[in-house]
Amino acid sequence: MRRNKIPNNPGGTKPPTSTSKDLAFWIKTISFVSVCLLAIAALWFFIRPLIPISSTKLPDKITIGVLMINKKNEEPNYDELKNYLSKQSNTQFVLDAVAITDENALKTAQEKIAKKEWDIAFTTEPFTSIAAINEGYFFVARMSQASPLLQTAIIVRNDSAIKSLDNISTSTKLAMGDSNSVPFYYMPIYDLYGKGFKKISQQAPVLVNSIKALDNKLVDAAAVLYGNNFKDLEELRPLADLSKKINQGEYRVISLSRPIVPGSVYISPKLKDEKNFLEKLLLEVPVDIRSKAKYEVGQREEDYGFFKGLKKRVDTILDCAPDNPRTTNVYDLNLKEKPCPEDVEGTISGIRQSDSSRIELFVKSISTEYRVFLSPTALIEKLSKTFGSQNQGSLEALYSNLDKIKVKISKVSPSKTPKCEGQMTCFDFTDGLDESTKSRFQLEKINKSA
Repeated sequence: MRRNKIPNNPGGTKPPTSTSKDLAFWIKTISFVSVCLLAIAALWFFIRPLIPISSTKLPDKITIGVLMINKKNEEPNYDELKNYLSKQSNTQFVLDAVAITDENALKTAQEKIAKKEWDIAFTTEPFTSIAAINEGYFFVARMSQASPLLQTAIIVRNDSAIKSLDNISTSTKLAMGDSNSVPFYYMPIYDLYGKGFKKISQQAPVLVNSIKALDNKLVDAAAVLYGNNFKDLEELRPLADLSKKINQGEYRVISLSRPIVPGSVYISPKLKDEKNFLEKLLLEVPVDIRSKAKYEVGQREEDYGFFKGLKKRVDTILDCAPDNPRTTNVYDLNLKEKPCPEDVEGTISGIRQSDSSRIELFVKSISTEYRVFLSPTALIEKLSKTFGSQNQGSLEALYSNLDKIKVKISKVSPSKTPKCEGQMTCFDFTDGLDESTKSRFQLEKINKSA
């Protein structure tokens, strides 16, 4: 007799298929692997700082050169960076610090860069950055600075009779730093071009001593650093206190410079083959050590073009001064009596026809803007030579080809005629000039394909 088959699943459920068994297996496997990977990642995170970053072969010794503003406070921070880099790379990193307050500090730093004595250079300020770029150093990172926006301000006491730069004269005593300083030396001389004044050198710390001299009426004005939102560091307290007093009206600002940009971190071209490794090493430094060493990641290199032009122009001014300000503590920049010849190259940023006898051009160079006066006849003649005789009868070529015109002025002193009054450097080619002087103003066609 035939028996009825008893089902194996009395509840009536469908037995699991091979497909569902495979799915469960893979879910368990993936979960297990994920947990393992997370565990490995966590372990690597904790042991990574203890392992040298690479076995890349480096020189036995690498020199970190730093131009320091406050050597006493900053040196321990760079020692910490040096020790970290040495441990990570199994190479000896050594520190070579130059205090910016030392005599000829910028010259010393730039000579070390020129001789490739600094394998890694922390330039701190624009002129040393320019020296590194000129020597073929490789950019790694931008250095930070005390404030997001730093400028040189020329200030006077609130009770001073000096209301503006127009009141500066050859008897005005101005507290300044020495020739190592961009903010306390080059910037004020640049902004005061055309004005005679007496420079009163201040010893380090320049900012503190300049304010003391101003408060004690030993000077009439002072060149200082001005900014806001300073980091909460003891060494920056004088800057923060000064900015607060300026904002509260205790001092009056009569001149404010363009922003001063920070320096950068560079690697020597001597280490071209090791550059990628060293760059990675520097950029992976823990943020607390990196912050103390004053450099940031993820920032582009600053544009130092303006400061190249500024240095060239100020050096020309100083060479023209009656006494050499690089070696004299008190001197007169009698530029009104002895203007300095200039070489100007730039583009036309604006045009104004003052009257029927003269046209005013605004010429923008890499470092500044100039005013240039010419007669319409002289300007048409220059345009004819540049764009052809078909434009002789009008100034149409000037207006339609501004982006194609380069202005060049060679070896001409700024004018002191009434029409050239004001702060902008001015050249007047309209009245009483001989032909050789007039010929020193030229228009050239810009070659766009160059």
